[in-house]
Amino acid sequence: MKVDRLKGVVATTGARIVAEVAPPGADRAGPIEVNAAAAVDLLKARVDATVPGQLETPERQALRTLQLQEGGRKASLSELERTIGSDDLVDLNYLLRGLDAARPVGRITILDGGGRALGDATGFLITPNLLLTNQHVLPDMAAAAASRVDFDCELDRLGFPRPTTTFAFDPGRFFVVDPALDMALVAVRARPLKGDARLSDFGWLRLSPEVGKINVGEAITIIQHPNGRTKQVALRENRLLDITADHLTYESDTAPGSSGAPVFNDSWQVVALHHSGVPRKDAQGRWLLQNGRPATDDDDDADIDWIANEGVRASRIATTALAMAPAGALRDELEACCQGRVETPVPATERSTGPILVVGGAPVGPSAAAPAGAAVLTVPLTLAISLGQTSGPALAAGAGVGAIEKVVEPWHDPNYPGRTGYDPRFLGLSVPLPTLRDPSVAARMHDGGVVVPYQNFSLVMHRARRVCLFTASNVDGSPAAKEPDPTRSYNRDALGGLAENDFERWFLDPRLPADAQLPDRFFDKDRKAFDKGHLVRREEVCWGADYAQVRRANGDTYHVTNCTPQVAGFNRSNRRGVWGLLENLIEAQGRVERYSLFAGPLLAADDPVFVGVDDDGPIQVRIPRAYWKVVVARGQAGLEAFGFLLEQDLTQVAFEFAVDPVWRARMIPLNTLQDRIGLIRFPRAVMRADRGA
Repeated sequence: MKVDRLKGVVATTGARIVAEVAPPGADRAGPIEVNAAAAVDLLKARVDATVPGQLETPERQALRTLQLQEGGRKASLSELERTIGSDDLVDLNYLLRGLDAARPVGRITILDGGGRALGDATGFLITPNLLLTNQHVLPDMAAAAASRVDFDCELDRLGFPRPTTTFAFDPGRFFVVDPALDMALVAVRARPLKGDARLSDFGWLRLSPEVGKINVGEAITIIQHPNGRTKQVALRENRLLDITADHLTYESDTAPGSSGAPVFNDSWQVVALHHSGVPRKDAQGRWLLQNGRPATDDDDDADIDWIANEGVRASRIATTALAMAPAGALRDELEACCQGRVETPVPATERSTGPILVVGGAPVGPSAAAPAGAAVLTVPLTLAISLGQTSGPALAAGAGVGAIEKVVEPWHDPNYPGRTGYDPRFLGLSVPLPTLRDPSVAARMHDGGVVVPYQNFSLVMHRARRVCLFTASNVDGSPAAKEPDPTRSYNRDALGGLAENDFERWFLDPRLPADAQLPDRFFDKDRKAFDKGHLVRREEVCWGADYAQVRRANGDTYHVTNCTPQVAGFNRSNRRGVWGLLENLIEAQGRVERYSLFAGPLLAADDPVFVGVDDDGPIQVRIPRAYWKVVVARGQAGLEAFGFLLEQDLTQVAFEFAVDPVWRARMIPLNTLQDRIGLIRFPRAVMRADRGA
């Protein structure tokens, strides 16, 4: 969040802290930053002189202990001891609960009506459909309608970016703001704009209206997206300094918060919505950055040297939101989630069955008791219904209607003469296509051409092997190119015209002979040996000047000419496959600069033979052992090219694109790679730019 959007909120915070703490000897007529700093120092000194629990009454301490059992949790001995400051150890399940708590936290991109980025912030789901953030982040319905939220914007266990899913807000369905509490609560559209996850995959965090979830002196944790970066955690580095009717004040010596981030106690219960703070200032009253320089209006709040941070109490937000919310299904959902009548989802790895409906305090369904880890919904009904797994006879008539799975072709443009394919001048310098050493190995289109053009990419097929010789694509990951019309949805299903339970059927390119292509049947009847691997990744080429171009590019990637037999452990980034991980890295780089890519299989004469079937019957296909990729970028001194050769049995390697030692060991000089491929020649401009030589 930019400084210029925070000044009013911060001024109010400073005045409030001065009024509430009233440091002895402070000149109320003096500069507010001096009084606020003195007030914070007084709070810190008071907490330093005590331990958690000693500042509270016995009644407050008893309430704190009771809140540890929220949602049916069992409070451990270390949790109880931490509330009175006698133990700083945490149980192992503290880490598991932290991962659960991070899932509903998203990165908000603040946009104006013209799609111009105004800044970034944090928000989090508090029901399956409602997201909470600050009012100074989404001040009105127009701002909410224009902005976006990304989930899973984080690094995986190996340090690679996870695929994110982007959703639009739906303020017309639900939008509640309270400037006094600096809170905004808005509905999120269920279908993503981009990405493959569903909103229900991310769960939500309970915003309890009950008080007593944290005491002064206890550690707090903040999950956030500072500066719009990947998800970060300020883990137990801040202490709670003060509790007032509406706000919590906490230290921020080393880990600043981010506007709209959830603030947690040591049991991962939400205790506040982070919104403001007290910045350190120089003698001229200017805010200071952490490096000591005066801040400008364009600097981000995460770079400010905060003396203390402030959050709005979760209990206060819950009661206010319920009082302000208009009657309807979403208000009912909010009330049920806040009051704990709907338990937050348990991760699939820990869940033994689906939700169980509880009637009269007892679970009903195929078993007499709710299984461990089951999500429980308590409602005052006498109707016995189970939403868990069933066994025995088939489901009753009508059950499962709407969940029928179909295999359909994604939408694609049949007007092939309009395709222009790979653009050699895409980078502003000439990057021609590779050339074939022996043109006779290539499959020819019915018009005699060899290079098959699509939207934003081209390819050449090997006639006998029935797979690509090489692909050539242009990558532009800028937001304007990825989503040229912000009113449209750009996720996989929307672009492909697919329903929720549809599966893609890949299709032949009618411009080529059918016997030069491996049909979809080969991959469906392969005894689950291979993925349908996009050689040209869908996300890399789905960009354009308008929605029609983006949709055309999406459909073009489902031609079987772009499909190659890759094992899942090689192709999928979520299984740590190096091909997928390299694709993730290139896609992330494409958000800040353009690239051209060449890729293909390394076709060796002794590749192993796989016996499969095509549309005419049994066939034998040689399966490539390795794949290559060449990334061509424009650097300050001209073109830069990076060549990679990845074998299908490679797994779990680290990578940084600039290129770190682990991946440099996988790089190969382009002249060597060209000799290994044997069938093509790279352009001279690319050879001269080789960074692997």
